[in-house]
Amino acid sequence: MSTMVSAITFYTDVDLPASRLAAWRLQQALSSLGYCLNVEQLSSRRSLQMANDKPAGELVRVASIHTLQPEFTHNLLRLEVPTVEVGIYRIKPLALIPLNGRFAIPQGAFILAQRYPQAMQVDGIARMMELLRRQRVDYVYTLSLTQDEVQQQIGLDGQWVIESVARIPLYSYLNVRHRALVGPLSEALRIAQHQVAPSPLPAFPQQCGALGSVPADQS
Repeated sequence: MSTMVSAITFYTDVDLPASRLAAWRLQQALSSLGYCLNVEQLSSRRSLQMANDKPAGELVRVASIHTLQPEFTHNLLRLEVPTVEVGIYRIKPLALIPLNGRFAIPQGAFILAQRYPQAMQVDGIARMMELLRRQRVDYVYTLSLTQDEVQQQIGLDGQWVIESVARIPLYSYLNVRHRALVGPLSEALRIAQHQVAPSPLPAFPQQCGALGSVPADQS
């Protein structure tokens, strides 16, 4: 017997391991409730606007997003538990260098830009590390799931010290038109957090049905 499974689109502004883990966990949670997941990547502001205006969701944002972006979030409801947690890491040279008071963060890293508004924003960690090698900055900040992940990104040459600065919980948000789903999805997400994610993490799901639904076989 064939039935239809409803699809929910979650928007995001980044494609990083943390957001892929969030998508995987949401996919498990939604599947247990009879839904499937699509993820669409847009610019930071456009992502919030779409989630706020449509019967959709925002993949992951900080808990304070309503305060930071009130004009784009008044229709968004935060799930009751964090979807993922990321670390803020500081990378600096192992050898001492004269301090010039400058540091860099990845371009588009909204969390870091809010925390360090005076930072130089640079396109990608490779470019940031080049500035660090040339002593154009004293240190750089980055976001990552784990310190090991940061180490893999910058290499194993022993030139750098990686320091953990803070852990930041990130939450998923649903449009108010999905208000009835907030409680059940939050509970399903609690369960999904204890499931072991595949490695490597899969790409964002984008083919969950046509026009918002997919056929599913149900015996």
